[in-house]
Amino acid sequence: MNEMVLLYIVCGGQAEAEAISRALLAERLIACANLHPISSLYCWQGETVSEGEVVLLAKTLRHPALLSLIEERVRALHSYAIPCIMQLPVAQVNADYLRWIVEQVAVAQ
Repeated sequence: MNEMVLLYIVCGGQAEAEAISRALLAERLIACANLHPISSLYCWQGETVSEGEVVLLAKTLRHPALLSLIEERVRALHSYAIPCIMQLPVAQVNADYLRWIVEQVAVAQ
């Protein structure tokens, strides 16, 4: 059974989020990406940092090899030393949307 997962990836800006999204889409690792500008506050190297970032929400399938490959690709394309790559389980999704995700992601083929 196919299960959807939502990936929450914080990027340094719009261009980086778009580049990562386009790469993951081209490689059929994700079905869709939504980009959202945010304001972030965090501690880094002993300093409190406040800056604008972009959250990339990627829709894909829960499959260990696929998720491992996505993490590898994000790390290779990302500008941060420690990128945030969270996997958020999707408790429920409408059947026709899940079918579309399955059709888009290469691991499902």
